[in-house]
Amino acid sequence: EDDEEEGENDHDHDHDAHAGGEAHVHGAAELAVTLDGTFVTVTIDAPLANFGLSEKTKKKASEMEQYADGLTELMGDAHCDIAERSAEIRRNGDHAALTLSIAWDCRRPSQLDGLMFTGFETYEGFETVEAVYLGEDEQSAAVLTPGNPFLPF
Repeated sequence: EDDEEEGENDHDHDHDAHAGGEAHVHGAAELAVTLDGTFVTVTIDAPLANFGLSEKTKKKASEMEQYADGLTELMGDAHCDIAERSAEIRRNGDHAALTLSIAWDCRRPSQLDGLMFTGFETYEGFETVEAVYLGEDEQSAAVLTPGNPFLPF
């Protein structure tokens, strides 16, 4: 397998200012949660390195869906079942990022308390997650860290 961690010295260049304009910071991620009726959709966008993968990996997007497992946990007594999940790999020069989407169908969405980002425990590459929740009547945002992994709804 060539999903070995890249050496630390490969990353002396500035990740924020390369062509394409997309910030690419190892350890950082973005997470969005939307509630629409009974459906909760969680989208996570992070560099492949956060998952311990080489950015040169040749894996297909369909093989990456498994990385959604162990990333998030819905909190509350909402009785949610996974309805769908998908993965997309974006490449930009020698950088690559993974976007995962997980959709749950919840029988009691009003009982949702929030989301726990369990990816800090599953993948040691995650350091900070900028998270936002968009509900039907409210929204919230938080920067999640290993010491504060909870996004309240």
